[in-house]
Amino acid sequence: MTDNLISIGRMEMPTFAFGAHSHDHWEVSYYYFGCGTNTVGGVAYEFSPGTVICQPPHISHEERSEAGYKNYFFTVKNFVPSADRSSPLVFRDTSGSDLFNITRQLYYEWRIRGHEQIAAALTDAAVAYIAELGRSLAAKNPYVEQFEHTLAANISNPGFNITEAALKLPFSINHFRCIFTRETGVSPKRYLQRLRIEQAMSLLAGSSLSVGDVGRMCGFSDQYYFSRSFKEITGLPPSRYRAKQSE
Repeated sequence: MTDNLISIGRMEMPTFAFGAHSHDHWEVSYYYFGCGTNTVGGVAYEFSPGTVICQPPHISHEERSEAGYKNYFFTVKNFVPSADRSSPLVFRDTSGSDLFNITRQLYYEWRIRGHEQIAAALTDAAVAYIAELGRSLAAKNPYVEQFEHTLAANISNPGFNITEAALKLPFSINHFRCIFTRETGVSPKRYLQRLRIEQAMSLLAGSSLSVGDVGRMCGFSDQYYFSRSFKEITGLPPSRYRAKQSE
C-alpha cells in the first residue's frame, strides 16, 4: 500500500446524482465529462470538464448533474491543499490536462496493474501538483480576474472580440493568453465558450425558447457551431439535453 493514497475510483458511466457523504481525509475529484454542481458544506460549486474540487475532511458534499458526469476521485492522507479546512479548493487543470494525465495513470497503476511503488510516486506527484496550483490560485493575477469579469459581461454579445478586449491590457496578446491559460486552465476563448454553454443549459432547462434562440442569446450567431460546442462540453446536443430535463 502507498504511504498516502487511501483509495481511488472512477465514475465510468454518466452519473446524475451522488448523495451527501463525507470522508476522514481530503478527497480530490477530477471531472472529465459533463457539467453539474458539487455542493460542499451547503455551497454549490459548478464543475465542467477540467474542474478539480478538493473537499475538506468531515464536510458533507453531494453531486448533481442534469446530463450526467464522469470523474476520478481519490482520498489522501497527509495532504492539506488549503489552510481553510472548512472550504474546498476549486480550480481548473492546465490546458495540457497535466493533472488529468497524472490522475488517470495513478488509477491505472493502483487499480488495474497493482504497481504500488509507481502509484506511490504518482500520488506524490498529484499532491505536489495540486499544492502548486493552489498557491497559484491564491495569487491570481488581477488582470486575469478583470478579464474574467469582461468575458462574463459579454456572454450574450456575438460581436465581442477577445483580441480587441485584450489589447487594452498591458501585455502582448500571446503573453496574456499564456498568463490567462496558466491561471484558469483554459484559453480566454475556451473560458468564454464554457460560460456561454452554462448559460445555454439554464435557458434550455427553464424556458421554451427554441434552440436557435437560446444559441443567439448566448452569443452564438451560428446554430451549428452552438450545437457542436454544446455537445462537446455537456456530452449531449441541445435538443437532447432539453428533452432529458422533462423525463
